[in-house]
Amino acid sequence: MNKKNAVFLLLFLLLTGISRQASAGEVTACHCFSDRTYNPAERFAADDYMLVTGFNSFLARSFAISKREIIMMKMQKGVRQDDLIVGLHTAKAAGLDLAQVLELLQQSGSWEKTLLNPQISARVSRDKHLRSIQTGTPPADGSRKIVDELLSGFYMKQAELIEKLRKTGLSEKEINLIFILEKSSGKKPQYLAGQFKKEGKSWSEIASSLGIAPEEAGKLVMNYSATAGAY
Repeated sequence: MNKKNAVFLLLFLLLTGISRQASAGEVTACHCFSDRTYNPAERFAADDYMLVTGFNSFLARSFAISKREIIMMKMQKGVRQDDLIVGLHTAKAAGLDLAQVLELLQQSGSWEKTLLNPQISARVSRDKHLRSIQTGTPPADGSRKIVDELLSGFYMKQAELIEKLRKTGLSEKEINLIFILEKSSGKKPQYLAGQFKKEGKSWSEIASSLGIAPEEAGKLVMNYSATAGAY
């Protein structure tokens, strides 16, 4: 190898290494929470981490999928939460791989068309949530109904309670966290919701007062035993 080619090879390897490091850094940044512990000086700083890790664990348990796979779907492939939930539910109902379902979604451009695809349509026709999306219900609404049913079954809660919490403006991530905290502390969901909505406390602050660290949220879901688990 002559000197000129050696220089070009060295530059190529150097730039490739830099590019890979940058890509890895970008991926990490997508899901890297710098605040993972409760800090009284910044009461809300750890809330996002606590809510996300708890909900990712909930999805992992509910769909019998690894938490890592859920995180990578969001990080590397940029799958939105609503699409991930509808995709997981569709894969379960149709007996297909999640990657297959999401590929069909990408090809068709909409969930309505995807669910009418001959490969899927007949297999999901008995599922009320997917049948509703087939006929025009917005995927975000379908995703919410799927999650609410999962929350009800996983934590053994009445649908009316979940709807009541929803009407106060709480998200599924927050409702999931409330049920985690209830299980660990014995505090009623309405009490925990009131501390956040009426008293203005952060979720990590509420958890800390119960002796629960933000990083424990996901573990508490993964170890949750008062349920049948995967649906």
